[in-house]
Amino acid sequence: MKFAKLIFILSFSRFLVSGLILCAVSQDGVLEAKGFSQGIHQRRCDHVNGQFCFLYGTQENANTRIPPPPLAKRRGRDRVVKTAQSSFVVTYTGFTPEAMAAFQYAVDIWASFIQSPVPIRINAEFVNFGGSFSLGYALSLNQFSPTSEELWHPVALANKIAERDLDVFGFDMEVTFNNDAEIGWYFGTNGNTPAGQYDFVTVVLHEIGHGLGFDSEANDTFDVNHPVMATMGKLRSGTPRYPYIYDSFVVNGSGTAITSFDDPSADLLTQYTSGNLFWDGTQGKAENDGSRPKLYAPSTWNPPSSYIHLDENTYPAGDVNSLMTPFIRGAESTHHPGPIMLGMLEDMGWTINTPPVFATDTATRSVAENTAAGVNIGDVVSATDEDKNDTLTYSVRGTDATSFAIESATGQLKTLAALNYEIKDTYTLTVVVDDDVAEDTIEVTINITDVNDPPMFPTDSTTREIVEGTSANQNIGAPVLATDEDPN
Repeated sequence: MKFAKLIFILSFSRFLVSGLILCAVSQDGVLEAKGFSQGIHQRRCDHVNGQFCFLYGTQENANTRIPPPPLAKRRGRDRVVKTAQSSFVVTYTGFTPEAMAAFQYAVDIWASFIQSPVPIRINAEFVNFGGSFSLGYALSLNQFSPTSEELWHPVALANKIAERDLDVFGFDMEVTFNNDAEIGWYFGTNGNTPAGQYDFVTVVLHEIGHGLGFDSEANDTFDVNHPVMATMGKLRSGTPRYPYIYDSFVVNGSGTAITSFDDPSADLLTQYTSGNLFWDGTQGKAENDGSRPKLYAPSTWNPPSSYIHLDENTYPAGDVNSLMTPFIRGAESTHHPGPIMLGMLEDMGWTINTPPVFATDTATRSVAENTAAGVNIGDVVSATDEDKNDTLTYSVRGTDATSFAIESATGQLKTLAALNYEIKDTYTLTVVVDDDVAEDTIEVTINITDVNDPPMFPTDSTTREIVEGTSANQNIGAPVLATDEDPN
């Protein structure tokens, strides 16, 4: 494929557009009031005025790989990924089997973290952008205000908060990718993306992240006295004019909330282009060692990239938090949302699944040789899970695992049969714990302790013959010998 810098322009009639290379488009909106029920503000923001969106490619190869979380199960190519946490329902158009498998792999990763009682519905399309090197874009199809807070939420998050589907007839998000032959897609799921190719799993994870909440109406706008050049920033949209849930956590370096500035105003645009915007949510800060994560706010307002991404220089390719930065390079794979992004989503209202963890990477247990089958081997090998309602299941893996059993509910290792120290004195196996979605492992060494083995004759009886009259101290046949497994 060819790497080249590009500018690509699209216009959309109803949607808010956000993306990895194709990022957020800002639009004015109108509000459709739908009344109140169970204390929920059922208000929907329908976007009607599309704007231009500029997209930029890169010329570099990153040669970096961030692995995925350890998933308990691979759900293959099913179009509905159901977990104990949530379900993602995906409708595909134009996908090859390998592209669909990579997309499902990315959905599986998101399903291991996101908890919602309402299915998250995604319309996924693979189309030709007509020679452009744009990789893809995400459309957040509706915004609702599901709480007493005057904030727009993307519909998937609004559904989760409301605990029911507020827009039963539509998709929650649409994600579209460029299938032009000039785009060098890598559809593998191992993260070993070759130079000159874009990692499809990474792009899918990023675009779904926009649909889950990395979204805003922030944009520049024109002053009536300066109709040629945009001199002001705008933030709110809809009727009434609300900011997005994302906006409510954005502050500048002094800690001043972005929502406190006049809207629209030149001061807002100054903040957008200050290089000095941060996330002030509790969980996002906790995942950044207590500091505010830095947002991308370059000196020139760039609507595809500015504001709704993490800062590119602070979290470069190869950083565990680099998924939601505004650019992707060739040979760059990031198969994990990263702790900062997950913290930010939790700040916005998502419930994030915490995987079970063992306190250490290794453990040792001992059992005496010749112990009967079904006997406990030391203490339980137990993990912890911050999600108190998760059910943990334990299992064993490895070549030596066939010699042992484990109680699936407790992590208690047991003997399967008597073990012989003289034949093998050490076994190693992997204990796995999962919460039906994510898993952790620990390597357990089982030492077999030696016990005194009594000497044994090969038979219970034997016979020897001697001729009468034989003098004293003569051998009577072959020796009557016993054996002892203890060599010493």
